[in-house]
Amino acid sequence: MIRFQDGSLRFVPDFLMGDDPGVVKKGLNTAYKKLLTLDFDHLLLAHGSPWIDGGKTALQKFVS
Repeated sequence: MIRFQDGSLRFVPDFLMGDDPGVVKKGLNTAYKKLLTLDFDHLLLAHGSPWIDGGKTALQKFVS
């Protein structure tokens, strides 16, 4: 997942996700939903600015 300069969360481009991006995205969404059971407010990403305050809400919107 990356965060664009407009603040939106998105998956990395499909060509970076291996042979079957759809399967990878489905697996990631499953993992993200499990993260939502935890108590957190910040979201740190490999690419893009961290989401300070409201990260859990942003992730919840992303997976829905």
